[in-house]
Amino acid sequence: MSDPREFEPGTLVRLKSQPDARGAVIAVNESGPEIQYAVLLDGNFKCDLTNVTI
Repeated sequence: MSDPREFEPGTLVRLKSQPDARGAVIAVNESGPEIQYAVLLDGNFKCDLTNVTI
């Protein structure tokens, strides 16, 4: 694992690449070389996101 987990399930986040897109972290995957977050974003499920911010 590279960095410690920044976000927990339930944390509200927005994408760095699309600051107007907001959503909630629903799962965290720490099994690969970097932590990936699954996010419910604007009513749609988006997985394997690494570019999220508060």
